[in-house]
Amino acid sequence: MELREDLIKDMYENQLKNITRSGMYGRMNGNDIHRMAMCFDKHLWEVRNECIYPSSSKFSYDRQKVLFHRLLYHNYIGSLDDVKSVRHICGNKQCCTIAHLTADKDT
Repeated sequence: MELREDLIKDMYENQLKNITRSGMYGRMNGNDIHRMAMCFDKHLWEVRNECIYPSSSKFSYDRQKVLFHRLLYHNYIGSLDDVKSVRHICGNKQCCTIAHLTADKDT
């Protein structure tokens, strides 16, 4: 249980402050963060050299099914406004390790 509590704390502390809505993606509230933390068995920030997988590929957010990695990118790395696609530098499309997410920007 300690891992889950630490992960929830990290998710609150690391969430970007000024998150605006971008399409289906917006700022996760406390309930969203708690539900998302239940889908992981490792910290999203502490692990850098391995892939972390959610319990499923999609997450129910704002009454819609969204991709975990895109919602994480929008809340913890940067806005999806100018992003064409979120890539995984590890090459693993299911990975949600924060350090593995990067974006291809629209130009």
